[in-house]
Amino acid sequence: MRGFALKAIGAALCSLLAVSAAQAQSPSGPWLGIGGGLGWATADWLGPSATMTGGSGYIRGGWALSDHVRIGGEVDLWRRPVDNEQPESAYRLFDIAGVVSYHARSGAFVRGGLTMGVVAGDVDLYKGATLSASKGPGAIVGIGFESPVSTHVAGTFGVNVRWANIGELRSGQTILRTGWSQRVIDATIGLTFR
Repeated sequence: MRGFALKAIGAALCSLLAVSAAQAQSPSGPWLGIGGGLGWATADWLGPSATMTGGSGYIRGGWALSDHVRIGGEVDLWRRPVDNEQPESAYRLFDIAGVVSYHARSGAFVRGGLTMGVVAGDVDLYKGATLSASKGPGAIVGIGFESPVSTHVAGTFGVNVRWANIGELRSGQTILRTGWSQRVIDATIGLTFR
């Protein structure tokens, strides 16, 4: 009787492991990613050679159509204080994007999509000029690499280029600038859950 019980337990464990392995290898299903790093932003008001460094982060999610193709949406944020004397005064550049990515067996991937770029921030607190959230269309492209950490988790490294044509920059009804466009290059590290 004891031998039968051990065999039954062994068979149940083998079945459980087989089901878990099949689920882990399932080519389709939901995925979620979160991460952060550094970003370098340029905008028309900075001049052609000026770049600002700031923190960058993202949250992404979507559906894996196969082992190689994923579709999804994401929110990317780049933020930097305007200067050291006013740490509470900051620019925030957001992108809300729809993205398609192709993942090779090696772990490398390429991605691209369309974005809605948004700029907001407290530009000059002494004069009280707070940017209204201004937005415009844009695009995102990127490359990266995923390395499995566990059955359902992968470490993700990526480099992305985001561009958006905002147009008018406003503070309430006052137009501060026209012809605004922004570009952000970011290098991030994060986790992807599947």
